[in-house]
Amino acid sequence: MMLARDTLAEQVASYMRAHIARNHLRPGDPLPAEIEISQELGVSRGIVREASRLLVAGGLIDVGSGRRSRVKALHDGVIKGFFDHALATAQATTLQVLELRRSIEVAAAGFAAQRRSAEDIARLEKNLRGLRANIGDTERYVGFDVQFHLALAEATGNPFLRLFLSSIREVMADSMKVGLLSRRTKREIAASLDAHEQVFATVAAGDPAAAEEAMRRHFADAMTAIALGAAVPRHQAHD
Repeated sequence: MMLARDTLAEQVASYMRAHIARNHLRPGDPLPAEIEISQELGVSRGIVREASRLLVAGGLIDVGSGRRSRVKALHDGVIKGFFDHALATAQATTLQVLELRRSIEVAAAGFAAQRRSAEDIARLEKNLRGLRANIGDTERYVGFDVQFHLALAEATGNPFLRLFLSSIREVMADSMKVGLLSRRTKREIAASLDAHEQVFATVAAGDPAAAEEAMRRHFADAMTAIALGAAVPRHQAHD
């Protein structure tokens, strides 16, 4: 029985993934040359190139013109593609992404309170100042809001949390905008800023339980605002 070409390429890709793990390769480390893999496995160089393309698409390696493939550092592209596809094909909703964010970011706030560095606090405070200064400008406010949440994920020291939030930053911005536009009074708008102030204060104080509770309240308020915003025509917001 002859194996299909795609099956051969997948098998070679599996071999290359195993090689990375077996040899404890790190980002930037080179893989064996195309000709070496071809000879080792008894397949054509074309099959090896197809396998490499599979790994490039999966975000695992980089292939440059005229040089050997190298292990790629973690990045958010593959995760972003997953969420973009899920939302574009109506297999998930923005509110469902928000529910996932809530479960992750509540824990992230606690980790950030435990692990934050002086640089993390400075980064969070910078974005908080941006929120304060732009509370009347939806676009700029949302921009700083996204950066605040990304800085919080960075403060956890966990690359998976940072990559997850970075991969959905556009979805985050869209949902934040809907929630902000649903707030019709100055008091309601100020509530969003107050929530960020509370999260920052508890993280800066190094209080994990209080940070988690502050983030939990922030998401409860945000989800209510977003649910309301979905039912309120944009032109009516802030009337």
